[in-house]
Amino acid sequence: MLSQGATVAVVSKKIGVSDYTYYRWRKEYSGVRVDQAHRLKELEQENSRLKKLVADLSLANASYQIVIEGTSYRERLSPHRRKEVLTTVSTT
Repeated sequence: MLSQGATVAVVSKKIGVSDYTYYRWRKEYSGVRVDQAHRLKELEQENSRLKKLVADLSLANASYQIVIEGTSYRERLSPHRRKEVLTTVSTT
């Protein structure tokens, strides 16, 4: 629409975004083809999913370490009890 002579304000209103959003998009995606922009969006979503997965696994690992090591001598678990706890935790 811009190539046909319409102003940024008119085009922005027609597609339902603000002028600021249009200029931000132009700055971020200038020179990027449509298929590249779609692929970038997919990669960002995948990256977000993987970061969340790593955070969840890190939390689980930290929980296991607390269970295995205990916080004091009295709270340390025997090898048999440690195996029971880990088996129970891993099946839930």
